[in-house]
Amino acid sequence: MSGSTLVIGAGTNLGGRRSILRAARDLVAHRFGVADLRVAPVWETAPMGPPQPDYLNTAFALDFDGSLAAALDLCLDIERALGRERRERWGARTLDLDLLWHASLSCDGAGLTVPHQGLRERTFALDPLLALVPDAVDPRDGTSLAAVRSALPVAGPPTLLGEGFEALPGDRADALAAAAEQVGAVNEGSRTAAPSTSVKLELSWADGLRDDERLRAWVASVTEALDARRLVLRRAAVIEDSERLTRALLFGEARSPVTRRR
Repeated sequence: MSGSTLVIGAGTNLGGRRSILRAARDLVAHRFGVADLRVAPVWETAPMGPPQPDYLNTAFALDFDGSLAAALDLCLDIERALGRERRERWGARTLDLDLLWHASLSCDGAGLTVPHQGLRERTFALDPLLALVPDAVDPRDGTSLAAVRSALPVAGPPTLLGEGFEALPGDRADALAAAAEQVGAVNEGSRTAAPSTSVKLELSWADGLRDDERLRAWVASVTEALDARRLVLRRAAVIEDSERLTRALLFGEARSPVTRRR
């Protein structure tokens, strides 16, 4: 750990949750300009606030020498890029990025508190943080955050799902995102393409459509969108999936048009 280590918490409970976390990981690395991004395991946690689906929570650690205000602005941009809509406090969201902790910086001002103001009470934030920085302390008073975590109640602990963002079995939204990425993988540059450009994809479905019919139509639409925008696909995120509508974002890098000689 260095004195510039920043830990960003990530949570999602809408759409293809793992596809959104994968996209968030790539966008954080790209927009913060870091090659070495460490990722915590994934926990599934019950929501706070109004009734809504369970969350997947993880965290990203990176070296960041900028201001905390600049880091917040980048996180808000990434949330918007992944379809975040702020409608109600503690409501469901496609992506929530929180500045959880910085090794040497703190802030307590309007709209920004670091360490995060709920960090000492929320296991779904502490567990990913401590998985990345086991010896983390509060830079304001030197309190061990591992000691804080051990003192929290055990009742209702989050469920550790493990490493990586593989599609959850039976989760159609994540399966559709994975299918889109398989389409994009035919291009050799897909693994190194920067998520610098995004394409919105929205498909309406007829009543009674079978899943195999939906998948074929989805693959055809993804292929058409990538070809039309000349996009080398890096990541696909399904932000809404219902029986009548699927909305997704395709992230990648635009290819230069081929110049033909006369």
